[in-house]
Amino acid sequence: MENKLSDLLNMLYGFYFQEIDLNLNRLIYLLDKLGNPHKSLPPILHVAGTNGKGSTVAFCRSILEAEGCKVHAYTSPHLIQFNERIRLNGKLIDDELLYQTLKDIVQINDSNPITFFEATTAAAFVLFSKIPADVLLLETGLGGRLDATNVIESPLVSIITPISLDHQEFLGNTLSKIAFEKSGIIKPNCPVVISKQSPEVIEVLKKEAILKESPYYVYGNDWDLDILAPYPPPNLKGDHQRMNAATALKALSVCFNLKPESIHKGLPSAEWPGRLQCIQEGAHEIWIDGAHNPGGAETLTQELKKWSSGKPIIGILGMKERKDARQFIKILAPYLNKVIFIPLRENDKTGKSYSPDDLLVISKEENLKASKANNHQDALAQIQNKYPQSLTIITGSLFLMGEVLYPKCFKSRAGV
Repeated sequence: MENKLSDLLNMLYGFYFQEIDLNLNRLIYLLDKLGNPHKSLPPILHVAGTNGKGSTVAFCRSILEAEGCKVHAYTSPHLIQFNERIRLNGKLIDDELLYQTLKDIVQINDSNPITFFEATTAAAFVLFSKIPADVLLLETGLGGRLDATNVIESPLVSIITPISLDHQEFLGNTLSKIAFEKSGIIKPNCPVVISKQSPEVIEVLKKEAILKESPYYVYGNDWDLDILAPYPPPNLKGDHQRMNAATALKALSVCFNLKPESIHKGLPSAEWPGRLQCIQEGAHEIWIDGAHNPGGAETLTQELKKWSSGKPIIGILGMKERKDARQFIKILAPYLNKVIFIPLRENDKTGKSYSPDDLLVISKEENLKASKANNHQDALAQIQNKYPQSLTIITGSLFLMGEVLYPKCFKSRAGV
């Protein structure tokens, strides 16, 4: 079954056109042929933003499950296997059900143009509509206004996590333009919880909420981190994860009357691998973080500033070509003693990566000491040899996080 599922997913990547054309008409046509499953979903918490979406969903899921709720979740991307994107009542979808559902989608779509994300979102909606649950946590893939998930009509609450520059080729080249696209998940008369944002982003989001007569709750005005004060600290590391946890808790408080014990249990139990995670302690300390855009780099530097052990901080970095590597490196450079650039495992499905030589040019412009290696294992060996007592941060891509965390699984399951 694993091979059959892998072949089907690879076919979906290759058979359907891969250029992203933000347009809901294709998906609406397919959903209509499927009986409009998006109109029969459990109550929805809809999440958009540039960074922190997945972590916010993880906190929501952990607290709701502690409350005794049956929770579906749809997130992206995955670290190792596609199954990670679809959780049915808290469990990853099994290969057999995923394969059969995707196969049905392919047959019903009948070779009409569609993107991979649209096809898989349709499959997820079919599953979510058939299997009962109390709540669906629904994360956007790209943007909001024309994102495939945005065919839903009336969520319990919309959640907008921090917005920064990313995917400018699709969403616009300014924060205001990107915020407008993200604001598309705000629905008439449905509340929206807005996480920490720049003033120009808040202005756009508030304007959209007012236009749609949607109650809005803005960080810094209507709520803040004090919402976490009565509870144990979140399981995930970093100040940004406290923000994500607070955002999740505020959103849940808007639409649920949670028992305090559920929050006490859920916050320290949330898991979301590859986000500021320590994978080796000791003299050579190794951390990983899936930051892959300038906003993520800014957040990461807030943690690097705290690393005052006196040890050199060495970065290992690999990035996809669609990302702003120049700005990413510029932000991190002041906090790194050296960086080792690596190529990402080539995978047509996720796009090409920058070559280490391309990244070396950027590091030279930033006066950052740098070298290259064939992969993260070779880079770690270099560091262990030259800097046996150091702090290493591996970053630049969520796909790289999957390879680091699950090296044995990655080669066999990366296509699934």
